[in-house]
Amino acid sequence: MKVRRSILLGASAVLVAWFILHFGMMQFGGMDGSALIQGAWRYYLGQTPLVDFYTVAPPSYIVLPGIAFKLFGPSWHSLVLLTSIYSAVCFILLIEVLQRAGIGFRLSYGISLMTLFCTTISLGWWSYNQTTTIAAVMFLAASAALFKNPKSKANSSIFVIAIVQLSWMKPNVAGFLMLAVAIQGILFKGTRKIMLFLVMIGAIASIALLLISRVNPLLLLDSYLTAGGRLSNPFMLGQCLLYVDKLEVGISLALLMPIISAIIIRFDGLCYLNQMNVRLSQNNITLAVISFAAFLIGILTNNDLHALESPMFVVGAILLMIKSDLDFGSNELNKVSNDSIKSLKDVIAHSLTWTTIISYITFFTFVTVSRYRIESIGSGMFFEHTQLVCVQNNRFFQDVMVGPRFYNIITEINQILGVTSSNRVNSTS
Repeated sequence: MKVRRSILLGASAVLVAWFILHFGMMQFGGMDGSALIQGAWRYYLGQTPLVDFYTVAPPSYIVLPGIAFKLFGPSWHSLVLLTSIYSAVCFILLIEVLQRAGIGFRLSYGISLMTLFCTTISLGWWSYNQTTTIAAVMFLAASAALFKNPKSKANSSIFVIAIVQLSWMKPNVAGFLMLAVAIQGILFKGTRKIMLFLVMIGAIASIALLLISRVNPLLLLDSYLTAGGRLSNPFMLGQCLLYVDKLEVGISLALLMPIISAIIIRFDGLCYLNQMNVRLSQNNITLAVISFAAFLIGILTNNDLHALESPMFVVGAILLMIKSDLDFGSNELNKVSNDSIKSLKDVIAHSLTWTTIISYITFFTFVTVSRYRIESIGSGMFFEHTQLVCVQNNRFFQDVMVGPRFYNIITEINQILGVTSSNRVNSTS
């Protein structure tokens, strides 16, 4: 069994990496992609974020791509390669952490694969919204594992790593999650001391990494507070709510209906909650509420596909459905219960949960292959429904498949700047 699981995980991780490496080199959308290149390029040149250039982007959006340029060379392929490595590693780690939270292997596998398809696979390159969702799901799973077994040193170490990872991500979702979970852990007597200790260790580790990476934590916090106006800006909130792909929003909400139905069926309209183990259920219920809130915050403040936030909702729903005597998604569901009605409800809830997960994976496979997320960046950008051309006349975009418009722009810029293979000019604007 362990050998087969190892083979499955290895093959799946390779498949995740392949999807990103292949489709991430197809079409360039501009906008945030251009901002990513600029920040990474400046960091690569040795400039200091927030000192030599201003940014409201999280450090993961500047530092890690800049390091990728140093390791693999300044090119679009380096950003795609960074994304593929990060995604493949997170895919395997997330499965392990979800199992520690009490979720069976098969369901953990499905959640992890869905999370990757909803985020980095469908986009194909490094971006803050996508990487933040992955880190958020990892943090929620690590939190559930810690609350389930706060005495486990492995769970404590995983939680600290999850804090550091999330602290480098977009603060709208990341800040809320870290604050909410910390408050939850401090209020619960069984985890109060360990939560305070682990949060302190995580904060010290995160700040130390920022300083090593030449990022001033105080300047970073100031930039976050400056950008935080989006949370109270009616125009920005309206843009995130109204100026959206209504078809995608409709599909995303429809795909959540099965798992919402699963919650209702599993708990008889949530009346079953009072029969659950109090210590476990209180933490899982609170984590579920936090997950749902983070899901809504992401929708309200991220100008992106709404389905991007869905993994947080799915994880919250599953944590809510975990009973004290059953690892939801494990082989226990195949055992015959003395209460056949209760057993049938478990099976139906389990099937509905899988319906949501498989539907999201299927939908985002289409989004990935069609490059719909790149097209959604906006009309008049570089995306084109036409025969793609492989870039060979630009070192940065070497081997990227693009439309004629973008290819012609690169050619014209090269002609204007007189760029040759020996020049160190980054013509990506």
